[in-house]
Amino acid sequence: MTASTRCTSTSSTARSARLLRPPLAEFRADQDRIQTALADHQRANQTYLDSGIQLLELASQAADLFEQHASDARRELLKFVVSNCVWQEGRLAVSYRPPFDLIPKTAKATAKNDQADREEGSSKGQIEIGRGGGI
Repeated sequence: MTASTRCTSTSSTARSARLLRPPLAEFRADQDRIQTALADHQRANQTYLDSGIQLLELASQAADLFEQHASDARRELLKFVVSNCVWQEGRLAVSYRPPFDLIPKTAKATAKNDQADREEGSSKGQIEIGRGGGI
């Protein structure tokens, strides 16, 4: 190998290294950005789960908490949960605000599912809401 060949080979390697640096730097930056986004999602997911657990705990105590509060606090809670209450044909008709409107729908779907299970002799434990002619 001659000196000119070595010089060309060395400059070619140096040029290749310079060409690879920007893509490598971009790759590292993308990798850091993705790892940061992943960590953010994992923190958000944990927060979401913690909030869900707190909501379920509160819901399980709702009746007791309602009973313990004064009538003014009860009235405010009812305003938050229901939009219209009307006395019809000797019964109180209630319209729930979203998302509380899912409560009677879920109860109805559960009752329907339980009835079907008794008739079929199965116990799948599945509830379908909002499908076909359902709720």
